[in-house]
Amino acid sequence: MIPQTKDNYLGIEIEFVADMTMAAANEMLIAAGLDDCCVLDTDGSVMWDEEDGGVPPSLMDTHNYWDGFELKLLCKESELFKLLPKLRKFFDDTKAKVNKSCGLHVHLDMRQRNLKLMYARLAAAQGEMMAIIAHHRRDNDNCEFATINNDQYEKFMTEIDDEGEDANGGIDYRYAVNILAYAKHNTIEIRAHEGTVNTMEIYNWCMYLLTILGSKRRTAGIKHYVEQRISKNRKPI
Repeated sequence: MIPQTKDNYLGIEIEFVADMTMAAANEMLIAAGLDDCCVLDTDGSVMWDEEDGGVPPSLMDTHNYWDGFELKLLCKESELFKLLPKLRKFFDDTKAKVNKSCGLHVHLDMRQRNLKLMYARLAAAQGEMMAIIAHHRRDNDNCEFATINNDQYEKFMTEIDDEGEDANGGIDYRYAVNILAYAKHNTIEIRAHEGTVNTMEIYNWCMYLLTILGSKRRTAGIKHYVEQRISKNRKPI
């Protein structure tokens, strides 16, 4: 899937587990009316764990039964809200759930934006991002803290090829703010958020990220979202 217009788009990767086969999940994706903007895939980093009761017996004989799902959604920034009922139906129908192996990754469209400025704004906002997200994501190898002076941006500009590969192996994509995504997708990927199938949480997080870019005003609703999340995820003393 690629953007079809010059509008700014969002690419959202939602990782989850569900007790069903890929074929059955795809049927539910079509039934929810999401097949024109979503692709369903498996993800080897997402797996059933002991909190879920392990792999369901119904999946034990299926190919890659240990893998979880990843729903990839592409839409215009202005159209995400109207997709929420369809997403909610899909997650309800599949009885989707998340565990600590799941993440929510958001790709922010950089085609019409100043890459270096947007990267600087996102990197500078990581302190607040880390206060918003769940505790277990703050020390997670899949979303390490990125800073301007770690040379991620300079390495990207000088050493990364068109496929996002670094021949010298000196830079990793697993940062909370991942600029390597620009080489393949013309995006900056935000990998910080824990897995969720709560559609309003997905929407609020995306809108919050757009305020960091300067594309949206930080309304009272977004301020309330940030304050509520920080209060909820504050580590006890």
